[in-house]
Amino acid sequence: MKLFDRRLSLLCLCAAPLVGVAGCDSQANRSAIVQGAVTVDGELAKSGSIVFHPVSEDAPTAYGSIRSDGTYSLRVGQGNQQDPDKSKIIPGEYVATVMIRGPSIPNEELGPGAPPKGGPRLSAGKYSNKETSGLSYSIKPGLNVINIPVEAVSEEELLEKTPAEHTEAAESGEPAEEKESAAEPAGSDEVQVPAEAEEHATEEAGP
Repeated sequence: MKLFDRRLSLLCLCAAPLVGVAGCDSQANRSAIVQGAVTVDGELAKSGSIVFHPVSEDAPTAYGSIRSDGTYSLRVGQGNQQDPDKSKIIPGEYVATVMIRGPSIPNEELGPGAPPKGGPRLSAGKYSNKETSGLSYSIKPGLNVINIPVEAVSEEELLEKTPAEHTEAAESGEPAEEKESAAEPAGSDEVQVPAEAEEHATEEAGP
């Protein structure tokens, strides 16, 4: 009986590590690390943000901030604050949106105590919408290195203000552009009367 109990104890001790390994493998298969770099017309982006929208509703949305060297790491929620590059997301299919902006505008704030106003948008507007970005990625368990190339904003887009930019201008109190009046101000042009006509008019009037 004691020999049986001893064998059973040894069997349990041997099986315990296997259960732990299986649990770790299962957890590893349900997590992924996503890193990479973002370029705008071939040049590394200096700042901006990335959002990975899951195609399936079972996975949460993943976020990333573009660092000054153009690199990023995705996270869910706060992620790994001690080592952001080890933050994990759920594997699966995603559609990415990207917003690249220039340096913040100094001495311009959105309100009291608010951070400085963001710089101008440098990436094309289509990358800000998951319906038009065209950035689809399949995330596998483990490490995924994904470099994201985007196009710069076009001159046509720079000339066109978005509704948000119109609202921002209205809230800032900027005066609307005044239309030039086609009418000349009164008295600006004097009618020149010939001297002969003036003399003739005097003669007809008489003394």
